[in-house]
Amino acid sequence: MDATATREVIFRAEGLTKVYRMGEVEVHALRGVDLVLYAGEFVVLLGPSGCGKSTTLKNIVGLLRPDAGEVYFDGERIDPQPMVQPRPRRWPGVRWCGPGRPWR
Repeated sequence: MDATATREVIFRAEGLTKVYRMGEVEVHALRGVDLVLYAGEFVVLLGPSGCGKSTTLKNIVGLLRPDAGEVYFDGERIDPQPMVQPRPRRWPGVRWCGPGRPWR
């Protein structure tokens, strides 16, 4: 049996796309990103500046809405909901860490 079959999926993102428009310039921050996060996992998104780490996190926690794709929390689709809607009690915390900011 696959080890992931018994773990509880807490976040799932499918086909996330986000384009920032600045006048005539389009910056494709996310292009079809798929992501599955399991309950109890400690996850790190690591990459160079401008690769879409913060945009990915902001989309999956509801601070931004994707231009395309779907985001699910605990099996419920959340990306079309108004951003001011109260989140479920189980809503996890998200933390941004950078130079000079400890992760704890």
